Amino acid sequence: MKLLRTAALALALLAPFSPAAAGPGADHITAMSAQAITALQASGSTLAEREKALRPILREGFDMARIARFVAGRYWKRATPEQQKEYTQVFSEYVLATYARRLGGYAGEDLKVLAEKPAGPKDVLVKTQIVSGSGGPAIDAEWRVRTGDAEGPKVIDVLVEGVSMAVTRRQDFASVIRRDGFDGLINVLRARAGRQGVRQ
Repeated sequence: MKLLRTAALALALLAPFSPAAAGPGADHITAMSAQAITALQASGSTLAEREKALRPILREGFDMARIARFVAGRYWKRATPEQQKEYTQVFSEYVLATYARRLGGYAGEDLKVLAEKPAGPKDVLVKTQIVSGSGGPAIDAEWRVRTGDAEGPKVIDVLVEGVSMAVTRRQDFASVIRRDGFDGLINVLRARAGRQGVRQ
């Protein structure tokens, strides 16, 4: 199920949008998807080229630092400033690598923006539906977008079929930290991303 949710999110970034709702959150998701499609069409056919093209769009569209802090949970304040910095960098690489490697499965999915609704004083939830190009079942996805900050709209979570990607990772990471410590989590993320070190 985790693989399915991750793949669904990656494909959603590439799916042509059929907007039916307007608002800062919906506009942000629409623009990010359009940028991803344009960049990937011009980047070449290899997975490495596709990953490289998507990275700056994800970095700009998602609030990686905020997500990283949330996922670390109560362990964030227990980490040293050096650990926090390294973890945030490695976490970003892990997320980018994870989603970029799912892009090869794109097969003409369509992402329909259904609605945007408030989710707290600074956030909105953008409800979307991923419709398979092969006639498979549609997948519901909600994008939590922080719109109330000065830097503009940023994605801070995605819920696929009602399951929060951030909360799921928070639970997974907590078990790693309890077993191996904060440095152990950093090493696990680096290994999962397929990196020998943090790439700037």
